[in-house]
Amino acid sequence: MSRLLKYGTYCILTLSTTSFAFEYPTGIPAAWIVPDVAAPTPPSDWSSEVTNMYYIDASNENCSLKLTYGSESEPLCRLPSSMAAGSYVEVHGGPYEYTSTIYLKSEGTESEPVWIVGAEGNSIKMSLVLYGTYLYVDNLNISGDKGISVRPYRDLQTDHIMVRNTVITGTGSLESGATGIAAGGSNGLQLEGFIAYNNTISYMGDSESETENDRHALQTGSYINNVWHLYNTTHHNGGDGVQYSHGGVDAHHFYYGGNTSYSERENCVDIKQADDVIISGNTCYDIETSSSSPGECMVVHYDPSRIWFINNDISECITGIKSTGAFDVYITGNNIHGMKESTNETHGDISSYQTGVGITAYNTGNVYISNNTITDAIRGIAYEAVSGYEADITSNIIANLHDGAYTGNSQYAIMLKGDDTTVDNSDIENNLFYNPLRLYIDGKTYTDLTSLVSSGKCDDNGGSCLNADPSFLDDGNYSLSSSSAAIDKGTKASFYALYETLYGESITSDILGYIRTDTTIWDIGAYENSAGGQTEPSLYNLPDAPEILSIDITN
Repeated sequence: MSRLLKYGTYCILTLSTTSFAFEYPTGIPAAWIVPDVAAPTPPSDWSSEVTNMYYIDASNENCSLKLTYGSESEPLCRLPSSMAAGSYVEVHGGPYEYTSTIYLKSEGTESEPVWIVGAEGNSIKMSLVLYGTYLYVDNLNISGDKGISVRPYRDLQTDHIMVRNTVITGTGSLESGATGIAAGGSNGLQLEGFIAYNNTISYMGDSESETENDRHALQTGSYINNVWHLYNTTHHNGGDGVQYSHGGVDAHHFYYGGNTSYSERENCVDIKQADDVIISGNTCYDIETSSSSPGECMVVHYDPSRIWFINNDISECITGIKSTGAFDVYITGNNIHGMKESTNETHGDISSYQTGVGITAYNTGNVYISNNTITDAIRGIAYEAVSGYEADITSNIIANLHDGAYTGNSQYAIMLKGDDTTVDNSDIENNLFYNPLRLYIDGKTYTDLTSLVSSGKCDDNGGSCLNADPSFLDDGNYSLSSSSAAIDKGTKASFYALYETLYGESITSDILGYIRTDTTIWDIGAYENSAGGQTEPSLYNLPDAPEILSIDITN
């Protein structure tokens, strides 16, 4: 034994294990259940049938249709059509394709939900209709242009359904494509509570077709509320990454957060007749013009109310965020870059309908645009003002614009036109303009701060706006260097307090998660400079400090 081991004194610490809480994107309230909750543990001994524990394996030569629950040695060949509260269904093997659509009824409760869990390598080639209550579907593999529909069936109340960790892959066919995951209620049967978490949905419909095919990855209908679409990946679908309630009735409170959507035929996000929609912390890119879509990354139609775009990264689209008709649209903390003019662009130089714009709105009442960073576009912000409403454009960085590649139309950091009273009352303050400073406001072009302040814009404290290089860091995004002129030159918009009142959550975090506090002066743009101590470790779910449970002293 070494002298150290023989004569040393040792401290043996027993440390508690650390758990990590689920992190919702900024501003999104918690669902009724944590989306990454652990699935139930299957029976340790499943050599014979266990009540309400279904073992499914059609690829096992011993499978049977005559059993009630199945077991490892003699499984069921098919999925059960009805499941009692507390049931657990484990799906092995496949492919399952004994019908075109299977209807799965759950009688789950909040304390005893029903789980359907796919084992590794499972394969399903049927469309699934999920109905009933408290049903959680996990880790299925669905292919062959089949999808999942969550809806009432046979007049049965349907609510509190979750689909997670599921891969849905189409063939890219125009003829046989389908929507990936659709959810909706019916008159008198409101669907309240739906989660789609960590799913991958691709090639539903033909993303390259010139013919409209509207095969969406995620979709909601009417009579539905409290929907969470979280951390899904969608790409190369024939329609939208998500479409909210086209023709919807009583559809509200949708939370789309942390998702990645790209190369869709139409849009990453398409909001129709749905109120109180929060789009937060998503990544969206590579959206082109098609026969049924001008090529917006995110778009709002048909006059919904209270639409929020928060801390999204949006790039390589024809237009970043667009509203063609809505009430109270809030756009904050977004990084929008690489907006391209459509190849068939025909609008004139001062048109509000020009493509290649970071943020554009018309037929829209009340627009609040704050703390965004917009670069590499033809227009930064364009708003066709509507009578009786207001436009607040504050604390945005709009820099490094370019002329139209096909039309040669001019660069404008801000284009504000339309109703004279609304334009006059609009609030344009604390913005940073660079390369170039060029604004079009109510028929007049401004290229210097002095004339802009004289017009009544950027006139807070004798001139709140800046014409300076934002000094972005070379870090793959648009963070501010410590020498940036945008630091400590922003302002807090009034709608942050409104959001907390409406939804019970704060949205003062920047796009990277740094907390903007009431005790400091905010920076301009989507990124808060971290050197000012604006971080809060809990935001990143760092491990808790080890808890010392015991100390043993050994001599």
